[in-house]
Amino acid sequence: MRRRRPSYIPTGEALPGVYDRVLELLRPEPVKTVLDLPAGKGVLSAALAEAGFQVVAGDLCPAKFGANGIPIAEVDMNEKLPWQSASFDGVVCVEGIEHLESVLGPCRELFRVLKPGGVLVISTPNIASLWSRVKFLLCGTFSWFDEDSAVRFGHLNPIPWFEMEHVLQGCGFQVEVVTTNRLRVGWMWPAAILRLMARVVPRFRHSSGGGNRTPILAGEILVIKARKPEDKAQEPHLASGASSAPASGTRYSSV
Repeated sequence: MRRRRPSYIPTGEALPGVYDRVLELLRPEPVKTVLDLPAGKGVLSAALAEAGFQVVAGDLCPAKFGANGIPIAEVDMNEKLPWQSASFDGVVCVEGIEHLESVLGPCRELFRVLKPGGVLVISTPNIASLWSRVKFLLCGTFSWFDEDSAVRFGHLNPIPWFEMEHVLQGCGFQVEVVTTNRLRVGWMWPAAILRLMARVVPRFRHSSGGGNRTPILAGEILVIKARKPEDKAQEPHLASGASSAPASGTRYSSV
């Protein structure tokens, strides 16, 4: 099914490019029903509906939701979600996971409500960027998680890319794409130098290269695409306390 491209996507409650990236990752998929959680004011929900998806929304404060014609439920993502297992072909969780007390429980629930073969697109501020690393070195806080950000945006839980991948894989997802909304151009040349050092310096040569990829080093917001396997018998690794399998076949995509 060919999806329509919305003529214009306002930024709403996310930074420029985030909603566009979400739609780019969802559009090629054979997805009909999409859960938008947390939906906020409904900007992304409306864009998804305009693109041809059947959208269901959830948010802790549904009164602020403004997308007409889209059902909205009051949902606390720290609790069990109010939908049956295997209810949706796709789930989008944009700029929400960093507001929660924990990551693992909500990701387990997102896995549960997805149908086998379904797709999750999740985003969070990129605290592993070069800018954020330098800020932490100088100030002791990550980008988007200083005292001002905690008050203005309600950011509670800084999640580095490797933890996000580990949790998703541990919940049973196959992580397919790690990308970003946009690149900080000024950090591209130091990113290239670090990637070169990682290949040349023996102690870093055989370490996982994901953290030295362009979307990680120079990206502003991380946008991750993960899939629930078709095998319905697949069990979440972390549900029983076992460690997750290492990443395999993950594509790191620049914009």
